[in-house]
Amino acid sequence: MDGIINPKGWSEWNHPERKDPKHYISPLPKPPTPPPPPLYPQTLHLPNLRRLDLSDSKNLIKVPDLGEALNLRMLILSGCVKLMELHPSIGYLRKLSLLNLGVCTSLINLPHFKENLNLEKLHLEGCIQLREITPSIGLLQKLTFLDLRNCQNLVTLPNSILHLSSLEYLYLSFCPKLFNNQLLHESRDEEHMEKLCVGEDPIGFHSGSTTSIMKRCFMLPSLKGSISWLLPSSTVVPCLRELNLSSCNLVSIPDAIRNLHFLEFLNLEENNFATVPSLKELSKLYFLNLKYCRQLKYLPEFPSQTNLSSKVLQLPKPIIVPPIAQRETVESCIYGETAGLNTFGCTELVEMGRCTNMAFSWTIQLLQAHYQFKRLPCYDRFLQCISSIIPGSEIPSWFNNQHEGTGSFITIHESPLMQQSNNCIGLLCCLVFPSLSGSKILSCNPARTITIPLFWVENRVSEDHLWLFYLKPPQSTVTGCHAHSKLRIDIKTYGYALTIEVKKYGYRWIYEKDLESIKL
Repeated sequence: MDGIINPKGWSEWNHPERKDPKHYISPLPKPPTPPPPPLYPQTLHLPNLRRLDLSDSKNLIKVPDLGEALNLRMLILSGCVKLMELHPSIGYLRKLSLLNLGVCTSLINLPHFKENLNLEKLHLEGCIQLREITPSIGLLQKLTFLDLRNCQNLVTLPNSILHLSSLEYLYLSFCPKLFNNQLLHESRDEEHMEKLCVGEDPIGFHSGSTTSIMKRCFMLPSLKGSISWLLPSSTVVPCLRELNLSSCNLVSIPDAIRNLHFLEFLNLEENNFATVPSLKELSKLYFLNLKYCRQLKYLPEFPSQTNLSSKVLQLPKPIIVPPIAQRETVESCIYGETAGLNTFGCTELVEMGRCTNMAFSWTIQLLQAHYQFKRLPCYDRFLQCISSIIPGSEIPSWFNNQHEGTGSFITIHESPLMQQSNNCIGLLCCLVFPSLSGSKILSCNPARTITIPLFWVENRVSEDHLWLFYLKPPQSTVTGCHAHSKLRIDIKTYGYALTIEVKKYGYRWIYEKDLESIKL
């Protein structure tokens, strides 16, 4: 007789009386349950591996044990959207210098980092499920780059971040919850902080017990919308060159920002403070972004002198990020090549005449420093390496060549650069442009185009603005032209290359002999 397996898993005989219970037999035994898979895959023996790139592995959920990859320098896991945690062995890789976890949108934990690691760059941008950072990050004394952009659920940073004495670039933009919570967790971090402080002098302390140091430097009240905890009165993160706090809902900036003496690039875009402390002592600062700070009433005091003697600022290459931060990522690249001030959309500024004078004076100061140190990039193409945007509609009379606008371009007459044997070093321009809402896509690709440092979607402002910029037409443009040639330069935005309507403009040629005596 043939055996049959019915839907319930019972074995029965093919027999006319099979419905009689006496013809049924006991259920078949269940197959043995396989043992659960190991928490992590087997250890990989890769002693010669130096670079491991698993980026955009959409189905990667675990990382193998890399404890025997002793020579691994770069681990790239960006875009691994299902990866929730890392194998603990990653926190012990002493030769690892780059860890890229950007856009790991399911990542909830970081490994514990061991002491004396060589990690220099840590990418965590777009890790939208990450709520906190391990206090052991304070042990990464060689860390120079920390990117936490668009960590939308990040609510706390450990106190130990203040011990990153080599940190140069810190990105905290698009972290709306970070400064709206009580960030300092004294009881949780205290033991770890003592371990960090004892026997070390990473941020310039020379006396006092560990407890008093902690109270003096770290245990400050963390007010909603304030970064006082990040910038205590004592000098911290002494090497910091770039600080990005855009779109963080900040309502105040502490005076201690003046202690960041190596700061060159400060991005405070789209926050809610009304004033910014004096930046007079920040002699290395060359870029300040206050765009869309709609509550801002007064410009800060700018550096009294500008020193651009340091090495050129080298921004790490951006990676693909979620749509909410794509514009901000592009603008990081844009602003990385320019110096100046951006107050586009700061419609509450008062004393506009004073603001214009301040912006002009700092622009001239940056130009003088650039000419002295040859620091800012000036390629053989139309690139404005110094650029400032402020609300306003009146061009200062100092610009001795003023014209009404007739389109999305400016026309330069009788260029001294086209003459032989002169000491003209470039052109300082100022133009008035209206809201970008009426802009049109550039219909052609003009040979001579400059790009205003605004993105194509900047159409939330209806007021006129001044754009002040320094430009040196490339030698390839002026070679062979006669002294009375006219030079047309088209103006466009970034992104979709929208044209900018020029209401009016003025310019003035700058000569080497007059550079030190320029005044508005």
